Amino acid sequence: MYTIYIYVMPSFTPKTIHLSSKYANSFGDGTKGKCTFQLSKPINIPGEYEVHLAVLSAVIPVSWYGVPQTTITYILNGVNTNWIIPAGNWSSADMVGKLTNTNVLVTFTTQTGLFTFKNLSNYSLTIPINNILGTTSAKVLASINASANSDVFPDLFGTRFVNITSSINTENITAGTVPAGSGIISSIPVNVAPGSFITFGPSNLVQNKLRETSLQDIDITLCDSSMTQLNMNGCDWEIDLILSVITNDSKDYTETPQGNLFAATHEYHRK
Repeated sequence: MYTIYIYVMPSFTPKTIHLSSKYANSFGDGTKGKCTFQLSKPINIPGEYEVHLAVLSAVIPVSWYGVPQTTITYILNGVNTNWIIPAGNWSSADMVGKLTNTNVLVTFTTQTGLFTFKNLSNYSLTIPINNILGTTSAKVLASINASANSDVFPDLFGTRFVNITSSINTENITAGTVPAGSGIISSIPVNVAPGSFITFGPSNLVQNKLRETSLQDIDITLCDSSMTQLNMNGCDWEIDLILSVITNDSKDYTETPQGNLFAATHEYHRK
């Protein structure tokens, strides 16, 4: 059986770091989806300690678009022709207007949630596989007035989660590949409308054990569910991180830790 001891050092408390994109030291691009913050003092971590990082709170504007700018290439009489969809928060009715032209009539059936494509030309028309169209297989409309339905609901719902990611080295198993080297330190469900603010304050902090021995800067990238950087359209966000120190050894701690270590709460156990 394990007994859990919580021992708070008299002059040590966890460290909270407030990050605002408005005051970032550098940006990945002009959209403010990725920001880097330089710490005023490096945080050095002695080897006998573990440091855990968690997102304490966040305020993020829903300033990105549900549908990014997209080019969909269909094939008419063997020639590639483009639908160009500008970035926006488009409904199915909006998409019908953007897709219909002299070669193809697009309609949407609310009862089924599917698009219907009708060939208006005298040539063969091929509608490609595309999430926004809801097509999971290409549709070949060989002659005039031939029609076909999309396979599934079109993906017009936008981002469902905001993944707060960083290249800080952690033991988090949800490490992503885009941007390279980044891992998820928190995932926030999007349950507000475009133009609103996501306010996040978890009841249970998701702790990420750091593998770093020193922190000199922190980069944050806001990504969607596929780990693609969100285009924040220049709007600012704010995130509070909390860093806490624990020890896992089986001995009692009776001395104040030495070295350049920030305020710490110690937790340890023994049999």
